[in-house]
Amino acid sequence: MYVVGTVAEIGDLASVYQDLNVLFEVELADLEADPDFFATLENNQAFRVTDTAANLGSNNAQLSLATALVGDYQCNCRRGCSDTSNRSWCYYLQLGRHRRKLSG
Repeated sequence: MYVVGTVAEIGDLASVYQDLNVLFEVELADLEADPDFFATLENNQAFRVTDTAANLGSNNAQLSLATALVGDYQCNCRRGCSDTSNRSWCYYLQLGRHRRKLSG
């Protein structure tokens, strides 16, 4: 189990959590802004990078130190059809080139 938050949220309280596991939620920009901070984490501290696929695919060496890399993708959802007599609905969820019909 982890205490999870951004560097700003956890801040100087990380030392208070010395008996707990701390997981910093960061973006690539955070790694680039303060690379020394992430290179010197305590044993009970880790970081997870959530960012776009382009940023996660960068050559930043600190990405390999992350506990996890999480892709943050833009997606679109639009109403595709409706049958009011049967009270059914459907939406199309599009993520990049992938499109999925959701209906009920």
